[in-house]
Amino acid sequence: MQAAAAHPDSYPYDLAFASLPEPTLLVDEGGSLTGMNGAAEALLGPAAVASAEAGEPLARALPWLAPAAADVLGGAPEAALEAEVRTGGGRRCLSARLRRVSGPGGALRGAVVVLEDLTERRALDARLRAAEQLAALGTLAAGIAHEVNSPLACVVAGLSFVEAEHERLGPAVAEADLVEARAALEEARAAALRVGRIVRSLQVFGRPTAPLLGEVELARAIRDAALLAEPALRGRARLALSLAEGIAVRASEAALTELFLGIVAHAAQSLPAAAGGEEGTLRVGLEVRGGEARVEVAAEGAGARPLAAPEPAAERPDLGLLVCHGLASALGGSVAVGTGEGGGVTALVRLPLA
Repeated sequence: MQAAAAHPDSYPYDLAFASLPEPTLLVDEGGSLTGMNGAAEALLGPAAVASAEAGEPLARALPWLAPAAADVLGGAPEAALEAEVRTGGGRRCLSARLRRVSGPGGALRGAVVVLEDLTERRALDARLRAAEQLAALGTLAAGIAHEVNSPLACVVAGLSFVEAEHERLGPAVAEADLVEARAALEEARAAALRVGRIVRSLQVFGRPTAPLLGEVELARAIRDAALLAEPALRGRARLALSLAEGIAVRASEAALTELFLGIVAHAAQSLPAAAGGEEGTLRVGLEVRGGEARVEVAAEGAGARPLAAPEPAAERPDLGLLVCHGLASALGGSVAVGTGEGGGVTALVRLPLA
């Protein structure tokens, strides 16, 4: 709709108003919504159109605009605001610029309101902030890995020396002592090697985000991510991996580790802390189906719950999931997140084979 013509000569102005690309509203001097152009109709939806056609007070038609409009109608030359608004197309982040309209002699005639949809821009800003945070985390991870690697190498070398000495002195030591000492050495070596795997995962995670692509084994990337996700799982769930070996995709190892770390951590959040009770289970399966690699993640256990009601990513973005979606898309794949029968988070990652 458009504002009713006050004079036959107003037709060109009415046509220009209707054709403006910016969503634009008209408010009369009494604070009622009296007109909107086609762009505003498309943005705000049928309910707002009906309010404008009825000339409803702005406080009822678009209450989020009413305080700024009152300022302008009360004497301020202009006003501006941003608000998250539910429109006919869902929740949107809108900016509004209001300007006082005066007639001959400066008499108040109303106000004009120009709207802008900032939803996509705000979502992009959120993704950029998430990327910056991940880059900082990657730098920190690489630094930690570097600091841990040298003393760890000394520990492993020392264990190797002790094992060699143990073998050399074996005949002179009682059999019972040998068995106990060897068991302790094996446990220490296993622990040191586990720390080494964690360090390698941190080094992968801390590499630049756009390295050369190559063939990467998915099972290995998932195991690396599982190691890094252990703090998020502790006290909530045990990890159950069912990974087919030999499945490779064309990607960067860092990107895959980051992708699966984000998915596993997100799913773990749907499981409550055990608090002395039984932990849940986070199942991760890998297989080839339909000519593509499929990684299925499911959070199962008492008290599992959806994290939030589903909403378009641009409206209520989960930054971790936004990053995961971006990583999968860059590799030619996709991520679908849902809710399982027991209420926990499920996720399906699909990637093209190498």
